[in-house]
Amino acid sequence: MRELGVMVLLSMMFVGCAAATRREAHITNPLPYLSAPDGTTRAAAAWLLSDARDLDEAVFRALNTLENDPYEPAREAATWALSRLRAAGNPASQLTFDTPPEPVGVPPAGIYPYSILGDPVQGTAMVTLLISAAGRVSHAMVTQSVPPLDGAALAIGRAMSFKPATRAGKPVPSIATLPVTFTLR
Repeated sequence: MRELGVMVLLSMMFVGCAAATRREAHITNPLPYLSAPDGTTRAAAAWLLSDARDLDEAVFRALNTLENDPYEPAREAATWALSRLRAAGNPASQLTFDTPPEPVGVPPAGIYPYSILGDPVQGTAMVTLLISAAGRVSHAMVTQSVPPLDGAALAIGRAMSFKPATRAGKPVPSIATLPVTFTLR
């Protein structure tokens, strides 16, 4: 019987953007929603805009303002939307922080899916992580796929914890890209 070993190599590349896929947001004028008195509405509007491509300067200013919103889910949604818009080629959507997030402890080991052991697959999946101001991964998305391994790559990304990024000495949400390499030995 052949012995299969799995090594998952992790390295962090911190960037202010994520690879984008296009999905139309069904909102004609997002400005009233981005400035709504209800934090949940502001967060929902920012999430809807995360896959939009053509937005005017007023929407970018509103999203940048949401980065300092008192409601944490709105701050996280704005950070995610700005990173996705920047990846789609919108230079006005800049993410700024003084110090980048740093992984805390050893990244978790990945589990190679047993369902594909008969047809071993190797490769690197890229996972974009939204890291909260508390250092938790609050959202993760595969941006470069190795289809049978995407679930395992997402599980590794979601299990990580971080020392959060800071801006003006305060912790802020940020984006990191995590390459997860699966190698059979």
